[in-house]
Amino acid sequence: MEAGESIFSALKREFLEELGIDITSAEPWCGVEHVYPHAHVRLHFFISREWQGEPQGLEGQAFEWQGRVRVEPLLPATIPLLEWIQGLRPI
Repeated sequence: MEAGESIFSALKREFLEELGIDITSAEPWCGVEHVYPHAHVRLHFFISREWQGEPQGLEGQAFEWQGRVRVEPLLPATIPLLEWIQGLRPI
């Protein structure tokens, strides 16, 4: 987040910059805090069902839809949440 920026504004900006999609609405879902050796982070997760555009990797990052979470490297702060999501999805 940039100084003075709301969480939703940061979400919109990041999705537009990195994936080329314009989030039109989103609802807060959950938050995760994690202490790394070099930083304490707070991650905010939202659910969005409304956007414009087709997702694409605009910053050279790999982009792929997956049936199971097999993304690497994986930030330790996201592991519990991704494991929980995986438990909700059928195999």
